[in-house]
Amino acid sequence: MGMIEDRYLGDGVNASFDGYNVILDLQEQDTTIVLEPKVLEAFNAFQRSVESFKALKLIDERHEKIKKVTADIDGETLNSLFRELGRKEKRNED
Repeated sequence: MGMIEDRYLGDGVNASFDGYNVILDLQEQDTTIVLEPKVLEAFNAFQRSVESFKALKLIDERHEKIKKVTADIDGETLNSLFRELGRKEKRNED
């Protein structure tokens, strides 16, 4: 099995792997953090939560923009836009 190279992550943090633990070396603070697999798994789950939150926030922001744009469009114009989109989708399917 090959070795995993030590890697600079940014912000003065280097990462290494000793075969069991992920080791974070904080250069400027002369501090080392050792993450055993269970803790690393919890950290990864936390990161996935952060990414989900950011994605949901982006969806919500886009939804608000759409609501603002469509608030000024009357029903017939909106229906016309949807019909046109439907025609374009059908052409793309063919």
